[in-house]
Amino acid sequence: MKTTVINTSKEMTAYSDYPPDPKSANFMHNTEMHKYLISYADHFDLKKYIKFNHKVLNIERAESYDKSGQWNVTYEDE
Repeated sequence: MKTTVINTSKEMTAYSDYPPDPKSANFMHNTEMHKYLISYADHFDLKKYIKFNHKVLNIERAESYDKSGQWNVTYEDE
């Protein structure tokens, strides 16, 4: 969201396998957080699995969640 304010430190917010830029503010502005997430997706080649410009309507565990770790996501185009 464009108005999101990150209220946890970059060290607590970041993924353990991809540390944030040391030059980033301790409490990253939403634009910095956005750059971090895009950089993470680029680094790990994840964009092919992401549906951009969609609105998530519902998320729930799949029946096979305990075995598969899968989720059911209902979405629509924005």
